[in-house]
Amino acid sequence: MRRKRVFCYIAILCLWPGTSLGFKYLTPLGESSWTHSGDRFMCRLSHDIKAFGKGRFIHEAGEKQQLHLEGDGYRYAKDKVLVVSNPPVWRPNGTKKTLAKIIAVNGEVIVSGDLAKELLTELTQGHLIGFKGVLRETNNEPLDIYLSAVGIKKAYEAYKRCEAKLLSSNYNQVERSRIQYSSGKYEIPHSGKLLLDRLVEYLLVDESVQQVFVDGHTDATGFNKDNVTISEKRAEEVTNYLLSFGIPAEKIVTRFHGERYPVVKNDSAKHKAKNRRTTIRLSREKSREKSSEKNLTLSQNP
Repeated sequence: MRRKRVFCYIAILCLWPGTSLGFKYLTPLGESSWTHSGDRFMCRLSHDIKAFGKGRFIHEAGEKQQLHLEGDGYRYAKDKVLVVSNPPVWRPNGTKKTLAKIIAVNGEVIVSGDLAKELLTELTQGHLIGFKGVLRETNNEPLDIYLSAVGIKKAYEAYKRCEAKLLSSNYNQVERSRIQYSSGKYEIPHSGKLLLDRLVEYLLVDESVQQVFVDGHTDATGFNKDNVTISEKRAEEVTNYLLSFGIPAEKIVTRFHGERYPVVKNDSAKHKAKNRRTTIRLSREKSREKSSEKNLTLSQNP
């Protein structure tokens, strides 16, 4: 009991309807503020929740927007957490709305997608967003955490400008890519060019990428020597496409392997289609591998 009394003093202790006491975290109006930070990879809109931690909207490139409640104190029980929208302080007679019921994962609130977008809209309209659940440590005492709308406007405008400049993909989404081909073809198909365009957009921004490995492959149809030639042309076509958009030649490692490294057995038309490919892999560490393995590949594929 002593620990709880001290904690309540540091936080904001409120009397709930009935007889049970609960914990309520809400930043006073005069102290409420929002801040923005971000770049082409991720945008953040953050609110300090007094005595609890932060409420943070996060939008990573290529992903859906999320809201995280980040606190070091007590957490929610596994029960559902009620998400509510309270009317602005200048509309005391407004109606409170229940927006959703969510499950706290490991005691934490993470909201994504359409609901996160709705919560941000409510906040920009002046509404107070509340998360109402019960304390995990006791499983019966109410725990309320609120996001105040006070001070959000300027930071939100900067956040939206940041979102407009986000890349279409993040590193995890472009780290490994694959282009598929029709039998005997080496020209980059339309779907492959779309993939490479997205990759180029990322590479021109992320300076941490040290190397781009381009590897051409074929299925086992035909003669081995012809397959080596086709895989070489596939790899070179992709390399030239990257070079044409300004990707530095010294970053690109171009290799070709013929039929040597199938991803599946060449025992059906479906499996052969999977093996006709050029793979592109990004690395943030510098490798000692040569920029071309033409002689090595040909010596291994007589």
